[in-house]
Amino acid sequence: HDALPISIPQIQRTPIDQQALLLASIGRNIKTINYFHELPKELADNAVELNVSLGAIYEDETITPMGELMVQFSTKSEHARMIVEGHDLGVLDDVMKIVSCLEVKGIQDTTNKKWKKGIDNTSSDLIGQLELFNRALRCKNDNQLKEKGIHLQKFHKANELYEKLWR
Repeated sequence: HDALPISIPQIQRTPIDQQALLLASIGRNIKTINYFHELPKELADNAVELNVSLGAIYEDETITPMGELMVQFSTKSEHARMIVEGHDLGVLDDVMKIVSCLEVKGIQDTTNKKWKKGIDNTSSDLIGQLELFNRALRCKNDNQLKEKGIHLQKFHKANELYEKLWR
């Protein structure tokens, strides 16, 4: 009998910055939570360090006013900070489109280079994703999205998140 492959628990292989911020918002510390699977100290430390650097939590791991704003968004902490800043700078819609693309790791179909055609700003991946998202919004159906080199599943997921962020 072959042994079943042992998979690494999700808590040990994914960033947990959003969970650390959410826990801080309810007065809890991610380092003191008993998870079913052990949370590596390094992951917890990295999550806290990132949130401190973003101004979301204080060194004592309590939430800051900035963190109170950021915790409203179901995104990575760094993306939530981008949304707050985008609001303050008057570019919220564009930032939410960029964040939606970042959350799905880009909406381009990497097997189809057609997505590069017509991207004006090639000096910034973020602006490129924004241009691609805007182009995708103008498409009337999935066939047009494919023709433009846009990954259907990623775009639909990003668009769903974009709409959710507005709600």
